[in-house]
Amino acid sequence: MRKSITLGFKYRMYPNKTQKELLDHQMFIANQTYNICLNLKQKEWESNKDLEKNDRKYLKQSQIDKIVKDKLSERNLPFKTVTTQQARKNSEKAYKNMFESGFGSPKFKNSSLEKQSFTWNNQGFKIVDNNKRFKYLRLWGEEILVRFHRDLPENHKINSIHISRNNGNYFVSFSVTFDVSIDENIDISKAIGIDLNIENIALVVGISLL
Repeated sequence: MRKSITLGFKYRMYPNKTQKELLDHQMFIANQTYNICLNLKQKEWESNKDLEKNDRKYLKQSQIDKIVKDKLSERNLPFKTVTTQQARKNSEKAYKNMFESGFGSPKFKNSSLEKQSFTWNNQGFKIVDNNKRFKYLRLWGEEILVRFHRDLPENHKINSIHISRNNGNYFVSFSVTFDVSIDENIDISKAIGIDLNIENIALVVGISLL
């Protein structure tokens, strides 16, 4: 039996100085967009919380994108629309998780921290072969060196990419959907499942229970 699964594949990147500046700027833009959207969500919540359900008003995604564009333009901050839209989606997920989990309001992003990231969709980039160990991620006209310590699955579909920085090191994570063969006779009572986001990679080892 064949089944589609989605996993994250994380690789080390080796951007040059110019490429680091480009990536760092998109991380900054993602943070600023996230914070703008979070602020809008908080104001929306305050204005709606005491109203009847039918009287509540919510901004459309296109309206939020327009507000983000105007605020970034006012600060003369160049940006990629994909970056801002993905950051807006992340803020929406954070607020949704707040209600589902019962935890407090999501925190604003701090751009002064070393650990930063941004998300890109599955358009506008290409993986270019170099040799067995390294490939290039072609993005925004730049070819960023990536160490592919393992191949992506055959016949895969890339859903999105997540680029991160931590302790001066850069990484790219691919959210990939592909088909795998499943043993129909497997005992699911001995199976375990781990649900992680694109920033986290897990190695799952099957254990036979006695």
